[in-house]
Amino acid sequence: MNNPIFFILALLGVCLFSVTSAYHVFLFTNRCPFPIWLAVSGNAGNEHLNLKDMKIDPQHGTGLPFPNGWTGKVWSKTGCNETGESCTTGDCGKFDV
Repeated sequence: MNNPIFFILALLGVCLFSVTSAYHVFLFTNRCPFPIWLAVSGNAGNEHLNLKDMKIDPQHGTGLPFPNGWTGKVWSKTGCNETGESCTTGDCGKFDV
C-alpha cells in the first residue's frame, strides 16, 4: 500500500466520482425544541421533487439529494399535524407534487 501509483489512482477515482455525481446532498438539522417539516418546491421549469412534508424531530437531521442544476425553494414549517399539514407557520396550502 506504500505504492504512490496506487495512491494517485485512488485519488483520481475519488475526484472523478465527485465530478460526475448527478446530485448534491444538503444537510438539514433541526435545532429547535419542537419538530419541523421541510417543504420543497421547484422553480418554474424545474421538477417538483418528491420530498413533500418531511418531518425532522428536535436535535435530528437529514440529508436530501438535489439534482445538479435544480433550482427551487426549501422552507421549514412548524406547528403541523402528524402528516405535516395544517401548520401554524410556513404552510402554503395543498399542491400536487
